[in-house]
Amino acid sequence: MSAPQVRSDGRTDPNDLMVLLFGGMIAGPAILAFAWTSLVGWLTDHHVLVDAAHDPLVVIPASEGAGLDLPRLLLLGALVLGLLAFLGSVAVRVFRSRAAEVDR
Repeated sequence: MSAPQVRSDGRTDPNDLMVLLFGGMIAGPAILAFAWTSLVGWLTDHHVLVDAAHDPLVVIPASEGAGLDLPRLLLLGALVLGLLAFLGSVAVRVFRSRAAEVDR
């Protein structure tokens, strides 16, 4: 496979971009499936997840009982809300800039 082609205006060729996008969608879950037990062990060792002995509120599937307790669950919720607020802000800016281009 060759490197992605770059156009004269500095943008990547859309066909190459789609190959990279779909390749990542296929390869990402496959890599995650093979590394799942190692990943869960690492997350438990670094106190991102709690092990089954600490009785988590939300148990992660295929993790031998590891999961999230209340403080970690609240932190995850705050991260998701922050991400949604950021993406909403980006969407509004894109929408407003496109509307301004149309008005010109």
